[in-house]
Amino acid sequence: MGQFYKLAAGLTLFLLIISGLNSQELPSVISLDGWKHPETKMNCGRMESLKNQIDKPLANETYYRPYDVLKYDIDFDWYNMMNRPSTIDSNGFGVAVSQDVVWTGINTITLRIDTAQTGSIEFDAAALKINSVKVNSQTSTFTTNSNILKVQLNSSAKLNDTLVVEIHFEHNRFINSQTYKGFFLYPKRQYFGVIPVPPYDSAFVEERLAYTMSEPEEARYWMPCNDSPHDKAFVTARVKVPAGFSVASNGLLQNIDKNSADWTYLWKSTYQMPTYLIHIASSKFKEYSDFYPRVTNPLDTVEIKYFIWQKDYDATAQDQSQYNAKWTFEKNVELMKAYSTRYMEYPFEKYGLDALFPFYYGGMEHQTITSINRVWLRNHEIGGLAHELSHQWLGDLVTCSSWKDIWMNEGGATWSEAIWQEWQWGKDTYFYDMVDKRNYYLERGGSTLPPIYGLPINTIFAGNAVLVYQKASWVYHMLRTMLGDEQYFKSLRAYMTKFSYKSANKDEFRQVFEDEIKNPAVAFKTYFDQWLLKPGHPVFDMSVSTSNIGVNAYKASLTLKQTQPSDNISDVFQVPVRVLFKGSDNQIKIDTLLQTTREQNFTSDLTFYPEQVEIDTTHILCEVRSLTTSVQESKIVSSTEISVYPNPVITGNIAGIELGIQSFDTEYIGVYNNLGEKVMDVFAGSLEPGMYKFTFSTEALSSGVYYIRSNNSRSHQMAKIVIVD
Repeated sequence: MGQFYKLAAGLTLFLLIISGLNSQELPSVISLDGWKHPETKMNCGRMESLKNQIDKPLANETYYRPYDVLKYDIDFDWYNMMNRPSTIDSNGFGVAVSQDVVWTGINTITLRIDTAQTGSIEFDAAALKINSVKVNSQTSTFTTNSNILKVQLNSSAKLNDTLVVEIHFEHNRFINSQTYKGFFLYPKRQYFGVIPVPPYDSAFVEERLAYTMSEPEEARYWMPCNDSPHDKAFVTARVKVPAGFSVASNGLLQNIDKNSADWTYLWKSTYQMPTYLIHIASSKFKEYSDFYPRVTNPLDTVEIKYFIWQKDYDATAQDQSQYNAKWTFEKNVELMKAYSTRYMEYPFEKYGLDALFPFYYGGMEHQTITSINRVWLRNHEIGGLAHELSHQWLGDLVTCSSWKDIWMNEGGATWSEAIWQEWQWGKDTYFYDMVDKRNYYLERGGSTLPPIYGLPINTIFAGNAVLVYQKASWVYHMLRTMLGDEQYFKSLRAYMTKFSYKSANKDEFRQVFEDEIKNPAVAFKTYFDQWLLKPGHPVFDMSVSTSNIGVNAYKASLTLKQTQPSDNISDVFQVPVRVLFKGSDNQIKIDTLLQTTREQNFTSDLTFYPEQVEIDTTHILCEVRSLTTSVQESKIVSSTEISVYPNPVITGNIAGIELGIQSFDTEYIGVYNNLGEKVMDVFAGSLEPGMYKFTFSTEALSSGVYYIRSNNSRSHQMAKIVIVD
């Protein structure tokens, strides 16, 4: 869905250094200077009001009822509801009234008993009036309590018995439209304010509109069902509306039974789906189609069917002054080709989109029929369309078996946005997009946020959405960079194949990778546990001392520390860390070390003087708090003075220190404020005679006057440095 506006146990230290890991697949270095690509936050989510609800913790395990739903046969009579004239207020605007939301329905549920014996069965049914229930054509007694419909069976059902439960009900739940749940109705000409994009014009409902929107647990507000993501079923939807109205739904359109006054649409799904992916919408839609030739068989085309208002079909402006559907949807065939090539062939019988307004979300990946906010037609929101389409693989083909695993859906689709960027513009753009997502996560709390896994259900699309979307996208991304493209995508396709049209959880996701790949750099259980079950990310301090050991020969000694607090956060994240050594003539060497303890040391031989040494943060979700480097250029020293450069230095930039050491000694270099308080360590260790250069980042220092102090057993030196904004 898209968002509104988803141990180090060993004591042994060991290093795994791989020079140029996957260099044929991944860029050696990415400069972010001047990058202006906007971060797109189009991921679907729940209304902001969810933040104010009391947290609803998720159960430790998914609640399984003693049956498996095989099929929902939905029969809705929306004729009277859609045929009502709009009630007009004193301003001439349409307003919703209680009579607008009254309609009747029958849901016939075919299910198979999967327990030894049961005398009653329960369904989710919130705020629905239940008129009658039949089980295998026999009238049954029932009770309703809170959100539960309990049906008493006339005789006990046994393991593998099949029951057909026919439930007649009425929807008559009129509340403020801002707090609708599950089912939404808006009359023509209802006014919703000013759209904040050019030309800042008023926003009205163009035609009477009704639709369902159920994620995470709101299908129960518009039909009795087993409202749990693990229980997937076939769906047939029969909907009666006034003549001239369209109905959009999942699967393929089987028939339209047309009479002079009313039309009845029949939609049928080829593949099973959970209740939250079932969708029905009706309005006076303009319908048109594109066709995607399958990558695996170009003669077999998939229809991409659009349901929009006529005004949006006729629009031609591309300056955000109009809702321009054809302009916005122009990349959909290419999007489908991109994901079918990267993942596996598009897995369903059709794809569709309906543009809804108002819609208190960005988009929603209903199986084979994505719903989007009509505003996207102004914004040319290709990134949002990419996110929602990718869900057909990551979230619909394979569905999370509980809401604890919503990260698999939303993290996968958010990561897939970058896959689309890569398809269009190359691997560098993929990394830039992932860096945007990393920054968004850090800006919204980073290590202060809870773990991804097991969030309160009312926060997964609200206050904690950044975890199940942006942070979880890095769970996919880092797995890719650790494994390399060949192994990673092979395993991802194996996961999609194994769980096609089923549901899965994090352990089943992990098991596929364990089955496909032996001896990864980080054990998969460790990898997923540290990123899903623990909050935060590694925070690095790195220092590098480089010695000149001959002509065009240098030895770099690197110390890497993880300094994140260990309370709740992993004491150490076991991670491959790419270190980039850069020379003045575009020389570069990449070493990858596997960090498994809090502090580690390693060495690297270089053929050039490293002007810069840095951690490649495009490959790992982390922060780098401090980074210091030094280099010994010569053993001939004529001066013991300390100098700093540039001076002044702009805050956030790198500052340099030059220092001569006349004899072997233990040296300490630090940064102090004008009160004499130490604010940063630069270097501490033994040095041989020679001239040394050190660098340190000023990112953590505010503007002002500071002093660089150098101390050893023979001398004490100090130099002033000024930091300016």
